[in-house]
Amino acid sequence: MSPLGLTIDYGPFAFMEAYDPRYTPNLSDSSLRYAYGMQPHIGKWNLHALGFALHRFLDTEGQLPQDDDFKPSVVSLLSQYDTFFQQSYDDEMGRKLGIDLTKLRNKNDHDDDDDDNNGEASLLERMLELMYVGKVDWTLFYRRLPYLDPQRTQPYQHIGELPREFLEVIMPNNEEDNPQQQQGKATAQADEDDEGLNEEWLAWVNDYVAIVREQRCQESSNPGTGSEQQQQEQKQEEEEQAGWVSLWRKSLFDANPRLVLRNYAAQQVISEAEMGNMEPLTRLYDSLKTPFALTSCEQQLLTSSTTTTTEAEGVDGKKDAGDLGYDDEFELPAPSWARLHAGIGQLS
Repeated sequence: MSPLGLTIDYGPFAFMEAYDPRYTPNLSDSSLRYAYGMQPHIGKWNLHALGFALHRFLDTEGQLPQDDDFKPSVVSLLSQYDTFFQQSYDDEMGRKLGIDLTKLRNKNDHDDDDDDNNGEASLLERMLELMYVGKVDWTLFYRRLPYLDPQRTQPYQHIGELPREFLEVIMPNNEEDNPQQQQGKATAQADEDDEGLNEEWLAWVNDYVAIVREQRCQESSNPGTGSEQQQQEQKQEEEEQAGWVSLWRKSLFDANPRLVLRNYAAQQVISEAEMGNMEPLTRLYDSLKTPFALTSCEQQLLTSSTTTTTEAEGVDGKKDAGDLGYDDEFELPAPSWARLHAGIGQLS
C-alpha cells in the first residue's frame, strides 16, 4: 500500500459476479488470503506493513530512533482503522441500498433490549447471507431494488407478489444456458425452490421497504412550529411535492451500475479479436462508457408513482422478456457454459 492509500497489485483481477465472500480471482490463492471477504483484514495488514516501514521517521524530533518498536502515533492511527472502515463501509453500502445504515445501527444499539428487533438489527447481514446462499448476482441485485414498492400499505404476502424484475435476480435458474430464457420462468422456480429461503427473502424485503419508507419519509419532511396536525399536513404536502419514491429510486440507479466488465464478456471479445473481428470489442467498449445509463424500463419506473409489476407482467405490462431491462447484451449474468471456461470461471 502506498502513502496515498492505494494498493499495488499486478495479480489477477475480476468483478465478482454472484456474491461470495470467499471469491478470489487468483486460483493460486488457496488460503483465500485475498478473497473478497478478507479485504478489510488485508487492508489493515497493508497499513500495518506501511506503518512499520515509516514508523522510524515519526516522532523522532530530528533523530532516528534506536529500536524498531512502533511509535505511539502509528499505534494510535492503526487503532482507528476498524472505526473508519466500518463508517466508510456503512456509507457505501447505505448508498447502494438507499438507506442510512449509520442511523439504522444507532437505532439498533438503542433498541438492543428489544427481542423483536431482529428484522432491523441485522438487515445488511441477513441480506448478504441470503445472497450467498442463493448465489445472487452482485451487480443486478442492487440495480433491481428500485422495482420494490416502499409505498405499499400492506407487506408483501408471498414471494409471487414481488416484482418480477427483482424476483428473477434473487432466484435465477442456474441450469439455463441463455439467461434471457430465465426471465419468464422466475415465478415457476419460485414455487419450486426451498420455501424456507422464500420466506427469508420475503421477510427481508418487507423489513427493507419499511426502513426505506420510515427514513425517506422523515427526510422529506421538515418539522416546524405549529400543531401536530399542521406539521402532519405540511409533511404530506412536502412528500407529494418531492416525490420521495422517485428520488429514492434515482439515488439507487445513480449508486449502482447496470453494467460491469463481466469475465465472460471480456473473454468473448478477446476471442473474436484474436480472429480479427474487432466489432464485439467496439460494442463492449461503447457499452462500458455509460455503465449507469437507464434502460427504457428504468426510465419509465422513475416517472411512475408506484410499482404495480407482478410475476405476470413487467413495468409496462408486457410479458416480453426484452422488456425486463436487459437492453444491453453485456448486462446479462454469466451463462452456464462460462462457469468452467478457461479464462472466465477458471482464472490463473
